[in-house]
Amino acid sequence: MRVLVKVIDAIGRVYMNLGLYQEAVPLLEESYALQLEINPDDNVYTARALNTLATVNLYRGAYAEAEQQFRDALDMRRRLFPKNSPE
Repeated sequence: MRVLVKVIDAIGRVYMNLGLYQEAVPLLEESYALQLEINPDDNVYTARALNTLATVNLYRGAYAEAEQQFRDALDMRRRLFPKNSPE
């Protein structure tokens, strides 16, 4: 399943980088959902998937949704990497 997540994420990112946001959103949502399934606890890959989803939502003008997703991804990263963490 990890390979599938990487492929879905890669295709979603390509669509996003091409400016095809409507095509990118469902793929990036699926990538995030699968990451949550694989890693139910906080995880770097899950935080990254959520950050990517927030980015595409920002680009397509869904600002409130993007803001909440960015905040959630940041909170996850803060839990993963406390203030004095070398990461």
